[in-house]
Amino acid sequence: IRELRSMPPSAAITKLTREHDLDAQAAENVLRYIADQELATQLVPDDRTIVIERVRDELGDWRVCVLTPFGSLIHAPWAIAASAKITASGLEVESMWTEDGFVLRFPDSDLPPNVAVVLMDPTEAAELITRELGSTALFAGRFREAASRALLLPRRRAEGRAPLWQQRKRASDLLSIAARYPAFPILLEAYRECLRDVFDMPALMEILDAVQSQSIQIHVVDSRTPSAFASALLFGYVANFIYDGDAPLAERRAQALSIDQDQLRELLGDVDLRELLNLGAIEERSEEHTSELQSHHD
Repeated sequence: IRELRSMPPSAAITKLTREHDLDAQAAENVLRYIADQELATQLVPDDRTIVIERVRDELGDWRVCVLTPFGSLIHAPWAIAASAKITASGLEVESMWTEDGFVLRFPDSDLPPNVAVVLMDPTEAAELITRELGSTALFAGRFREAASRALLLPRRRAEGRAPLWQQRKRASDLLSIAARYPAFPILLEAYRECLRDVFDMPALMEILDAVQSQSIQIHVVDSRTPSAFASALLFGYVANFIYDGDAPLAERRAQALSIDQDQLRELLGDVDLRELLNLGAIEERSEEHTSELQSHHD
């Protein structure tokens, strides 16, 4: 986006058609989309600029749209941390994220929300995310998948698949028991999977550091109607909350989880995973695998 905005329109269209396989009409639409955003917010979100747009919805409540190109691997944990920080101050907010940013919905007030709650210290963000993650539907889903892979959700019959509602109910029951044991391996695996596979925590820490050092600039704008980028983000917000009440109980119920922070740090660190396993078991399994391959070859 930053490169396209610095080019003459003809050069930008040529770049989009030759390097990105767009036809001429699609390339023109892209440039018009960026121009509409620039007209509304003056600056456009890119790798060096984050745009925070505040706009009221149809009910008069404030929506704060954080527009960046960094993707949902960064927007998801950032939104969780911001929501947790705002909730701790006594306000109830709703949040949603996409690849293009995240949105926070505040209750009605005369003054626009203070965007400082979004621009937090990296260490504070990491603590908030780890603390709040256990109460999210994302964590409940990842815990169910990890427990299923570990064969902790047995089926009555070997043939066929268990219905999803049964898997969710069993996973919910298991999670309520596992929550009493901070070092339960499946708990730790679900946290590791969320923090490393679903979220890009190192990149989020770098971005928050860059914001504090002002190498990434923050541009705040108040709009009467959503800009082009914000409109797309808010469309996803509406779609996300239309069926919010239909979410399964197992993924709506907040779990007060306490995990072993030392073991979690070990799992998230740079330590070789082989060091966390029993060496004898690794060698025994390696020999079995070699024998299986040899017999198959014979």
